[in-house]
Amino acid sequence: KSLKVLIKNLGFRKNESLDNNVSTSKLNNNRFDYSKGKLPLPVNGKIKISYGEKNKIGTKSKGLTVETIAQASVITPHDGEIVFAGPFRNYGNLLIISYGNGYHILFSGLELINGYVGKWIMAGEPVGKMGLNINQTKPELYIELRKNGEPINPSKWIVTNNMKVRG
Repeated sequence: KSLKVLIKNLGFRKNESLDNNVSTSKLNNNRFDYSKGKLPLPVNGKIKISYGEKNKIGTKSKGLTVETIAQASVITPHDGEIVFAGPFRNYGNLLIISYGNGYHILFSGLELINGYVGKWIMAGEPVGKMGLNINQTKPELYIELRKNGEPINPSKWIVTNNMKVRG
């Protein structure tokens, strides 16, 4: 199944099973939409591939690819709830955090995920760790932001300070 279908199903299950839950109330009042242009980059590093640029497989990127140092900590840039944590298709370890009102952030490339499905996390809280350098290649974190299951440009939300790798 595709990532879009996975996210859609996560949202459906959430509405179905958590109807009057405190977590649902928190997400509905989270106001992620007010954070546009103010979110920190979730990991220290250099952006290698931006939204819309060709990625390694020759298609347009739906997110950001950030080159990090070995074992760098990854944080959530906003309060939210972990809705998926674990291996998924060719993404490796995939972490999906719901920010409410149809917004999700996805992280792939993590060596370690700190958290579990259903855990409420606060902005700045560590949610994972990157792996080691392999054959002089630095680890890369892929970040995708989605609204109602569709990718949106994370550069309009995350302050990147134009840290693009040149070469």
